[in-house]
Amino acid sequence: MYKIVITVLLSFTTIMAQSAGSSGLSFLKMGFGARNIAMGDAGAALSNDVTALFYNPAGLADSYDGEVLLMHNEWIQDVRSELLGASFKLFNIPFAVGFNVT
Repeated sequence: MYKIVITVLLSFTTIMAQSAGSSGLSFLKMGFGARNIAMGDAGAALSNDVTALFYNPAGLADSYDGEVLLMHNEWIQDVRSELLGASFKLFNIPFAVGFNVT
């Protein structure tokens, strides 16, 4: 009986996992920064500006002295995103702050 219950539960979870949703967490597919979006969201490898905060925080080590990023993005299915990011160096140590409101 125990094996049957486990088999039914596992079958149910794999069946439910196959259904694809189109609206859940779609803001996670949005890119940040014009340069990274234009290069097909290749920000993880090529970020050396304030957008590295959202793609690859290690890229802030190669960033410039100080930058500010303000971005408004309207995407499909009425998904909107407001983005504010700032990076600066203090005693040659990079710091960054970012806010994303969807």
